[in-house]
Amino acid sequence: MGIKDMLKLEIKKSSDQVLELEVGGQLLYSDAEHFKEAVLTHLKEQTKVKVDCADLVFLDSAGMGSFVRLWKECKMIGAELELYNVIDDVQSLLRIARLHQLTRIISKPE
Repeated sequence: MGIKDMLKLEIKKSSDQVLELEVGGQLLYSDAEHFKEAVLTHLKEQTKVKVDCADLVFLDSAGMGSFVRLWKECKMIGAELELYNVIDDVQSLLRIARLHQLTRIISKPE
């Protein structure tokens, strides 16, 4: 696995109520637990969680599960989850998990 394939995760807070994440590389089984622990500790009183997926090139079933878990946690605290800049291949995978029916997924502009 090359450097560009490794999971890149950056957590930013733009305000007290909005949590912004940048996810890149591949979100795989080997990174799913780290992703969950890193992100869920920042979910407190957010009303919105925005995930920039511009550099996310692939996720496996555990990666999809990580996004589903994030959605569930957001729902429990009353926060809105939005995934944006999602490339077509990743969007297709998220559709398998039916995440497009649960949250807003915005395509990456061409």
